[in-house]
Amino acid sequence: MASPAVSSTQAAVAAVQQYLSPLLEQLSKVSALFNFNPAMVKLLKAVVFVVFVLNIRSWPLVWHVRIWRWAILKRLDYRLFRIRTALHSKEKRGRLEDKWVENSIALGAHPFKYTSSYHTYASLDESDFNMHLSNSSYAKTLDSARFKLAVEMFTPFFRGGGWIPLAATQYHFICEIPILASYEVRTSLGAWDGKWFYLVSKFVMPANKSKKKRKSRPAAANGNGNPDSMASLRTPSCEDDVSSGTSTPVSGSSATPNPVGANGLAAQLLKAKAESANGNANGTATPSSKRPEHDHLDIEEPDGAQVHTVAISRCCFKVGRITVPPALVFALCGMSSEGAAASSSSVVSAKNFKPSLPPHWPAVRATCSPFNASAKGKGRAKVGGYGTFDPRVISRFLKGGWKEVEDPKDKWWERAFDSVREENEARLRKLEGRA
Repeated sequence: MASPAVSSTQAAVAAVQQYLSPLLEQLSKVSALFNFNPAMVKLLKAVVFVVFVLNIRSWPLVWHVRIWRWAILKRLDYRLFRIRTALHSKEKRGRLEDKWVENSIALGAHPFKYTSSYHTYASLDESDFNMHLSNSSYAKTLDSARFKLAVEMFTPFFRGGGWIPLAATQYHFICEIPILASYEVRTSLGAWDGKWFYLVSKFVMPANKSKKKRKSRPAAANGNGNPDSMASLRTPSCEDDVSSGTSTPVSGSSATPNPVGANGLAAQLLKAKAESANGNANGTATPSSKRPEHDHLDIEEPDGAQVHTVAISRCCFKVGRITVPPALVFALCGMSSEGAAASSSSVVSAKNFKPSLPPHWPAVRATCSPFNASAKGKGRAKVGGYGTFDPRVISRFLKGGWKEVEDPKDKWWERAFDSVREENEARLRKLEGRA
């Protein structure tokens, strides 16, 4: 007589066979069809191959390559640099290392006038059934844009073992990005306090493409006519009158609890209003797209590019579990409002940026030097050919060495942004919804 365990096993096997038998019959029929029609097999293989290739940006590990490529390229460049200078003396190698570090950052950049650009396109796998970039794909693209800015600006911080966690992101969808259209993500620093800093990223398209898109598409149906049954599932198109309330509401959305006030976000979105006001002061007419009632309908960059979406990210700097003040990291990485960049009134992209030594840079070099005992808190360290920016010294300074500096004259990170303190506070109030 079979045991209860054996009986239960046999019953389970019988149930599985009964469940799978219809599926197996269908598979056998399909197999017979393909065996009878070899052309069907070739067609199916071709379809699978085409779909596989068209979704190449969604393949396994491709996201990691897109994110890390900036760091990988910089790391490879650094390794090649170390190989090229391996036969030099320690002193010469150190001087060349200083030049490499200074050339790898936006040295002398004004905190509010430097923009990092990331170019990409709305691929098939990132678009939805409305034939435009899916709302869920903005976060995927923003990861790459933020990482690119971090690699461009914060090399000394990363040398000290730093990393940048993301706390929250808010998106404000203004206008759709059509499928297969090329677009650009422009990321810049919004503001900072003692712990957090905000990045403002704008998804933009060239003015000629955006305007062509607006003219070529028919006007969207409004609530007084035949409403679009799927209106609530799509991003507003460029021709939708979002200010009249007759189309999809343009509301911010967050992947995490939103730390950014809606009023503050709107203030950032309507940044172009200042240029409009300047135009009126000079006696020029205000374009219709710049009038108050159209502020959030057609927002343009100074070069004419149209803003389709704005994302605001809240981040912080950490070394291990230790939080580092943003102003300290910015100054350590060569940013300043007191240098040559402060004399320019225009926003500069990474491509057109010209580095210059900020006034506090000699103090940064002295702080990061392995010969600076006050920065280490220990005895004289060995020089390993890392030049002025020794990773071990930077790490010790970021982990708390800056707190040991008592003389206000030696706190170069507090003087680096004296001229923008009020502007930063005003920006911060807007971003946090306190304005």
